[in-house]
Amino acid sequence: MNDDASSEAGAAADEGFMARALALAERAAEAGEVPVGAVVVAGDGSVIGEGWNRPIADHDPTAHAEIVAVRDAARRRAAYRLPDATLYVTLEPCPMCVGALVHARVRRVVFGAADPKTGACGGALALHGHASHNHRLQVDGGVMADACGERLQRFFRARRAASRPAVRLVRLTPENAHGYEGVAVGEGQGAFVSDAPTLMRRHFREGYAEALYGIEAGGRPVGLMALVPPVQGVDYPGRRGDEAWLEGLRIDRRHQGRGVATRALRGIVAIAARRYRWLSLTVNLRNDKAEAAYRRFGFRDTGALYHGGPAGPQRILTLPLDTEDENGEGT
Repeated sequence: MNDDASSEAGAAADEGFMARALALAERAAEAGEVPVGAVVVAGDGSVIGEGWNRPIADHDPTAHAEIVAVRDAARRRAAYRLPDATLYVTLEPCPMCVGALVHARVRRVVFGAADPKTGACGGALALHGHASHNHRLQVDGGVMADACGERLQRFFRARRAASRPAVRLVRLTPENAHGYEGVAVGEGQGAFVSDAPTLMRRHFREGYAEALYGIEAGGRPVGLMALVPPVQGVDYPGRRGDEAWLEGLRIDRRHQGRGVATRALRGIVAIAARRYRWLSLTVNLRNDKAEAAYRRFGFRDTGALYHGGPAGPQRILTLPLDTEDENGEGT
């Protein structure tokens, strides 16, 4: 067999064993574990060890797929060293696993997806060939990397979605607004008010807003915002007659970073789109994070500033509601 044919056969064998490791990763996912699978293959091509992540099921923080597979191989071989073995694993091994593989004298490690955060075969560290070790691992990475990485991403997407609380917009009246008095209101992002009681008083007593909405996450009040009609909005050059205003969107700190604000914003955009063609808001010039979030959602800079609020100059951003479908459906 020539070198090219030998290389192709070796690559095909690597993919075959990695596919087997990926199938084992599914068993981890089914048990609620991070989907990582591993296979240990002897020099003659026979599988002598298998494993998948089991730290939760086994109450064992060391029960990574690599450790489980190496333990399985060592038991089958009745030996504590595996000098002819190759370990296939769907995710780049961590420092703990690399240490175990070095102690086991595993010859070669083949991994799928790289791990730039905790990988110890070149991702975050390069312990596989460290000069202080009396054994060095041969490492080949990136085999079926896309499939291995996609499986991990799918798992974590599902976990995040499951942990996100249900979000609901509640149109408030004086009768059902109790519990919202203490929620956070946009600090300088609502151009006109800076606290919930003021926003509620102006709406209920003065008819300032077209509608006042409470934001619930997991059945608890976590935010408050007002949909303000054009007549009450900010006057600036280029202002439109069919331009509603959003005021006060801010989420309780405990629920930030969980997609609550984005889902609440989608809901209010869907409501505003029934009557208006534009939805505008102001954002503090110093609040780069909020401005970036609104821009990602589709809001555009009008080029105008509002100078009348208590928090200093604020940028006016606007969203064309006829492109709402590009930014997500309402809740």
